[in-house]
Amino acid sequence: MSVGTNIRLNRERLKLSQKELADKLFVTPQAVSRWENDAVEPSIETLKQMSTIFGVSIDEITNTQEKKETDVTPTATPAATVTPAAPIGKVIGQCHECHKDIHEGEEHGYGHLYDHVTYSGRGHHHQHHHPAYAITAMNITGHDDLVCASCLKSRQEAKQRVDAAEATQKKAKVAGDTKKALAWGIVVGILALVIDLWVGVALVQNGNTTAGGWLLGLSPLVGYAFFAFLFVMIENNTFVTDMFMSIVEFGFVKMPGVIFTFDADGLAFLIGVKIIFGIIGFLIFFAVLAFALAFSALCSIFAFPYSYKHRGE
Repeated sequence: MSVGTNIRLNRERLKLSQKELADKLFVTPQAVSRWENDAVEPSIETLKQMSTIFGVSIDEITNTQEKKETDVTPTATPAATVTPAAPIGKVIGQCHECHKDIHEGEEHGYGHLYDHVTYSGRGHHHQHHHPAYAITAMNITGHDDLVCASCLKSRQEAKQRVDAAEATQKKAKVAGDTKKALAWGIVVGILALVIDLWVGVALVQNGNTTAGGWLLGLSPLVGYAFFAFLFVMIENNTFVTDMFMSIVEFGFVKMPGVIFTFDADGLAFLIGVKIIFGIIGFLIFFAVLAFALAFSALCSIFAFPYSYKHRGE
């Protein structure tokens, strides 16, 4: 069997698609397809990687062992026959990293640096430089940024190290943000618990035992609700934050205009009405804010487990 047939049979034996095998070898699915169709042969380095993935020797992939057994015959040959080496394709360029010649049919690619800008959502942005690269078995001409397969593999390994470092940094940041959210949540939860107990005791002492009893009985739930509310607000990974802000917006009520005469009495009337409107607006805003806090804290009781599980997202 041909090398391409052996690659295909081993790939199918492991139930791998061409893309899955390509990802393991850091090549494109087109390259795997060309190998399996015997259009080109993989490099020695790629064969070593495939032998590790397939769990077979390189000889089994290339049929070298079979050829050796076939070539051994009982009759002596008068002279050894030297098989000419396969012709090497023309040079299509040099690797701009290691300056090695790249021949037609060899795996290669092209790459350069490009700017990638990400936005935090608050007007800030961070600019990063990432290597753009591609591995291909096609003949890429007209590019001054050709890269050989070995350099592309090294670049891929470097990118993996960078990705691993970024993942570690992100994990550390998520852990720090979670500690901050837990700390502030505990502080607010304890404060809410203390206020609830204080109000409940005051009501009981004033003879309102029913309301005071309810407040004292629900005090643990109140403390947990406000702890959960502050946690999910800091993590900002549930619907609670948007819901709270949407409710609070209703508290900003625009008061109607005032018609007055431009004299001392009219100005006094205007000032008095404005003060009254200001007090009414403040009371409306305070009532809406109190409702938003209470309702959002109630919803946070159920949203907290999801927020904690998906922290950092």
